[in-house]
Amino acid sequence: MTYNVDTPLLAGMMAAFSTPEMQALMGPQVELNGLSFIDQTSAMTALVDGRLMVTVNGSDPATIRKLAEAIDGAALKAFDAPR
Repeated sequence: MTYNVDTPLLAGMMAAFSTPEMQALMGPQVELNGLSFIDQTSAMTALVDGRLMVTVNGSDPATIRKLAEAIDGAALKAFDAPR
């Protein structure tokens, strides 16, 4: 599991995640614990409030999904949120 916070990588990913055509190419969208993940079989990626990206990687899709389901979406959204 990888977390990226306020990195230049997010700008490119935001463009891809905000375009329905790009989302369709990247994989189906899955809602888990208040987060919207792109399911790419060997990875699930979610952008949080345009400032944080979480990626769960692995070789077993069932394990990847279980790990993604364990993420507390509300706590992640509150992490280092602007006040």
